[in-house]
Amino acid sequence: MMSKSGKTKKKPIRKLSNDELQSVLDLSRKSKRANPTYRKGQLFVNSLKVLFPETADSITATIFDPYYDDRLLDSCIKYLSE
Repeated sequence: MMSKSGKTKKKPIRKLSNDELQSVLDLSRKSKRANPTYRKGQLFVNSLKVLFPETADSITATIFDPYYDDRLLDSCIKYLSE
């Protein structure tokens, strides 16, 4: 999506219901067994991408993206569930 200034605008971030968020967390835990070297943030974003790709895309490279920084995971979960 392009803005008037010609810059690409991100879509609004779709919030998740408690059940949807729980399904992402469950898949993250299951994925840990197959990918034991992955960090929690990586597992969460990868699971989010599988289940809710548009939401995953919309948090990528934002202050809520925990993929490279596990310290952002709690704030990401909180933001997505508000």
